[in-house]
Order: sequence, then structure tokens, then C-alpha cells
Amino acid sequence: MLSRVSHTWAGSYRGLDLKQHRDVYDVFRVFMEEVRPKRILEMGTHKGGLTLYLRDLLDSLGLADTEIKTFDIASYPEHEMLK
Repeated sequence: MLSRVSHTWAGSYRGLDLKQHRDVYDVFRVFMEEVRPKRILEMGTHKGGLTLYLRDLLDSLGLADTEIKTFDIASYPEHEMLK
């Protein structure tokens, strides 16, 4: 379940926390379909929910070869799931 926190919506994706604007998922889907990126750089991983969402989205669009690099100044145990 998503809950409003300022302009951000907090929740989880496949058990990993995420904090994104509620429209970001539709925007990313359209963007990935149109751009079909070879690489993605994510700054600010937090606990990895968005990273995992992007991976699943890319896989569902036939973009399994798209590389995702993600960085954060904090380290969380959940980051191990993203390797």
C-alpha cells in the first residue's frame, strides 16, 4: 500500500522499500518503451525498490540486456538483493 509523504509516495515493491511520486511508474513505463535504453544510472538507491521495479519493467519489455548501475551514500542489507 502506498501512503502520501509530502510529494512522495512511500511503499514497497517485491518487499523492498521505495519512495517515489505516484506517477513515476507510468512515466517510466512509457519512457522505457520509447527510449529502450542500453544503460541506466540511478543515483540514490535507498533500499532498492525502484531499482528492482526498473529491472522487472525492462525484462518485461524485452530489455533484459539493459544494464542498471545504482549508487547511494548509505549501505543497506537490501542492496545485496540487487546484485
